[in-house]
Amino acid sequence: MNFRLQKLVIQFGRSREEIGLDHHLTIFHGKISSGKSTIAKLIDACLGGSLPQVPAIKQEFVSAELSARIGRYDVLFERNAGSRQVQVSWTSESGDGASLMAPIENAPSPIWGDKVFGLSDLIFELAGVGPMRVRRNKTDPDAPLIPLSFRDVMWYCYLDQDELDSTFFHLEAEDPRSPKSRDVMRFVLGYYTERLNELEQQLAREVEDNRTKTESARRMKLFLTELGYGSELEMNVRLSELERSQERRDRQLAELQENQEADTHFSDDLRTELRGLAVRIEAETEAIANGERILSEETALRGELISAKFKLHRMSSATVILGAVEYTACPRCGTELAEFARHPTDCHLCGAPEKAQSNYERRQTNVEQPDLDARLADIEQSISTRKKSLIKQQRELDVLKEQKSFRDSELTRLMRSYDSAFLSQVRNLERELASGRQEIIGLRRDARLPQALLELEYEADQHLTNAQRIRRELKSERDRIADRDNLVGQLESYVFDALMSSGFPALSTSDSLYINRKNWMAYIFPHGDESLSYTLSGAGSGGKKTLFNICYAVALHRLAEELDLPLPLFVIIDSPMKNIGTEVNKDIFIAFYKHLYGLLSTTMTKTQFIIIDTELSTPTIDLDYTDRLMIAGDAEHPPLIPYYSGH
Repeated sequence: MNFRLQKLVIQFGRSREEIGLDHHLTIFHGKISSGKSTIAKLIDACLGGSLPQVPAIKQEFVSAELSARIGRYDVLFERNAGSRQVQVSWTSESGDGASLMAPIENAPSPIWGDKVFGLSDLIFELAGVGPMRVRRNKTDPDAPLIPLSFRDVMWYCYLDQDELDSTFFHLEAEDPRSPKSRDVMRFVLGYYTERLNELEQQLAREVEDNRTKTESARRMKLFLTELGYGSELEMNVRLSELERSQERRDRQLAELQENQEADTHFSDDLRTELRGLAVRIEAETEAIANGERILSEETALRGELISAKFKLHRMSSATVILGAVEYTACPRCGTELAEFARHPTDCHLCGAPEKAQSNYERRQTNVEQPDLDARLADIEQSISTRKKSLIKQQRELDVLKEQKSFRDSELTRLMRSYDSAFLSQVRNLERELASGRQEIIGLRRDARLPQALLELEYEADQHLTNAQRIRRELKSERDRIADRDNLVGQLESYVFDALMSSGFPALSTSDSLYINRKNWMAYIFPHGDESLSYTLSGAGSGGKKTLFNICYAVALHRLAEELDLPLPLFVIIDSPMKNIGTEVNKDIFIAFYKHLYGLLSTTMTKTQFIIIDTELSTPTIDLDYTDRLMIAGDAEHPPLIPYYSGH
């Protein structure tokens, strides 16, 4: 899955921090209480995770912005303090994009299109895989599909130090999250391919359509029985009888009208009504044209606002970068700056107070961004309301046109009728004609029911046939991936290789590693003896558990990149040396990083790694690498919140 992190921007009460992430390897190291883990937690929070609950964040955090490249889109995630929603804005190279407020938990109705209900669905949609659905009951082919959340996938991409030595990716049987975690493993390793997911969704739709149309056909048959018609033939016979009766009444009325002189005084009111209808139709037509023009203008304005949002984001970053430049000459003409008395905090170019400039820039950033968001929300609401209004106006116009058409025919008919001594006979015939006409209209409408019933039953049969075909394709797809045990075997070898290369205690080449295909837990067999097997819970020390977890994650992402499996190509590991110690277990510390850096330079050239640790192991090979030392109270190597002292 093409998902690359680019930059994290954090707005605190008195500072704005920009953290570059667009590297192959990014390492944050230093002393405790410097904000290293908070960086990882805020990345996770922008993707739907929980906001950090440490005192510094509770007191100083305002908002966070995460820039990423997902599929073919540049995406900006914005999360405010205390919010359970994420503002997501995206744009592609062709210029199409949008911005909306995505709830972390799925909304009851779609927030974008007809399949996206929340942030997780939106991320999958932008990645080009569509909202993921897995079958609730794996043994029932007709069981309903439930969403697979991006938060479930993040368990394998973000290894939080709080869980490194306590859970094996939530796969334990007693963990209520284990079914979702197993679904992730099935999907990533090809036991649940995108093709399989697509086929299962198609099967679910065909089964549901078959049920719906079969039930509709049953109800239609009951309706026809209540009308007293058992078949289409009976309805046609009745229709023929009614049409002959209408022809007879028409002849009688024509004979009466031919013997009398016409008088048209009664048609004046009808003409007035027709003129009024014509005026209303013209007004409605003009209103619809104006509404469509305004809708087009608002749609164009929405695109301009989204573009302005990205420009403002880039401008704020440029301001921070250029504000730190020490100028020795005029950037426009090259003239050296004249020496004259300035306060040390004044601007080196113009002499303005530097603090005032910074406050102005921060104020501008804080003011303009919410204004754009509010304006975007107003535009989206206006577009939605105007579309509904246009649909309503079009319906009203259709009704007016139908009324005018009926009045036109009525005027034509009345012009041929007249008040006379035979008025009672004429009115009686007209009542019979109107009644017969309505019955014929109703019967002609109902006469379509038998044909519609046949079509409905045919379509239901087609859905059933399609469902049978899809089941065959599903079986073929499952047979095709039946050799995925070989893929799991490859994962087993990668995990074992990572453990051996990292110096996992008490592990020898005579041991073996096995991954259970049902619960996806990894077990170590000492000397190949299954009776002595143990997994994370039996690994013993917290350090061994931590190493067990990170080696499994590294091996899984190694396999994902090599075989292009559907897993985001980034890994965040918070404290890989937790419970291990870089002094006492220095050999493990060096061995793990040597193994990881070797993979990054060979088979894992696309996967981003963000590592948070107390000590730094500098790569000795050529990598796109950056590190940041963070020490609380150190101005040269400041913590995440430079001014925060913990008071």
